[in-house]
Amino acid sequence: MMMQKKICIVTPTLAYGGAERNAVNLANEFVKNNDVAIIVFKYSGQLYDLVDKRVQVYDLGIKRIRHVLLRLKRVLGLINPDVVMSIMMGSNIPLGIISYFKHNYCVVLREATTMNKRVENGLINKILKINILPVNILILSRNQVATSQEVSKFRLFS
Repeated sequence: MMMQKKICIVTPTLAYGGAERNAVNLANEFVKNNDVAIIVFKYSGQLYDLVDKRVQVYDLGIKRIRHVLLRLKRVLGLINPDVVMSIMMGSNIPLGIISYFKHNYCVVLREATTMNKRVENGLINKILKINILPVNILILSRNQVATSQEVSKFRLFS
């Protein structure tokens, strides 16, 4: 019999959106054979009712983004997960920064933003460059990175 893993999914909110819905779906599937927790930065959103009752939800109660790093680090220390997944850019950055320092969990960062040429040349392009920071940090800390996004591959390996 396979040993249960502690899996933690990090997302800014559980507001209705594709990434947040994926977080809920993953948690509900993983909890069938594992201990699962979702960490949200701020308790808001319409998807709370869809979370399986066996999934623990931790609300960091963040009012200011500068408080995310310390609170997220503290809660991850309490949960002591085997795997931590971030679902979107807003949680990739703080998780990537925290993960650079000593940790004993596997980190999975997911970014599903798709770009077109017109948008890629503007503000979104600058934001994506910032979003590559946690991925670069994980590479430096010898974690593995998997990406299917062409824009991510280009920025990571060029």
